[in-house]
Amino acid sequence: IEGENATYHRMMVGQGYSFTNITTQATTTPKASAGVLHSIVINTPAVTATITPKDNATSMGVITQPAALLSSGPQVVLIDANCATSIVIVTGVANQDITVYWM
Repeated sequence: IEGENATYHRMMVGQGYSFTNITTQATTTPKASAGVLHSIVINTPAVTATITPKDNATSMGVITQPAALLSSGPQVVLIDANCATSIVIVTGVANQDITVYWM
């Protein structure tokens, strides 16, 4: 069985994701060392808002919300990227609410 420790006859459980909620226009460092950026959940979308995930200063691209929002509910952006230095999130407007999941 995957995850089984045969020596001690028990299942091994891995670490879960930590999260950081961001509700302001800012540069936020959820993790200041190497890690995995799992996903970004856009809890409250904002028209033309931008979210830029970075590994320290290296951008992984820009998530831009459209001028005409298709949904007011949560939107999940799955990333699963290894970050060698740190996980940094730059938000472009103040009225959006996002949650960043990382390990």
